[in-house]
Amino acid sequence: MVRVGGELALATGPHSWYYHIIMAVNKKVVVPKKRRGRPFTGVDNRDPVTAIRLSPELRAQIDAWAARQEDKPARSEAIRRMIERQLAVDSTDTKPRRVSRKTD
Repeated sequence: MVRVGGELALATGPHSWYYHIIMAVNKKVVVPKKRRGRPFTGVDNRDPVTAIRLSPELRAQIDAWAARQEDKPARSEAIRRMIERQLAVDSTDTKPRRVSRKTD
């Protein structure tokens, strides 16, 4: 309790022990146990991460494509969009295509 003069008056008298016990009980701080691993960052982060290796030439092509887009997506978003577009084209295409790949 603070008096008008700015002095701090402590609880004294026959009930002061009760005040100190109640205050000690109410001041317990519960610290949650820390969890191991990377912290959860949201609902959408439950998709598995897929890592791929890209040659510098392919990365440059992807970055150039992303730079030509209106909203300038990041490289990962640009790759997702390219894959989604190609899958949409493939689902409407009726004849199969042969994809040529370079062999190292």
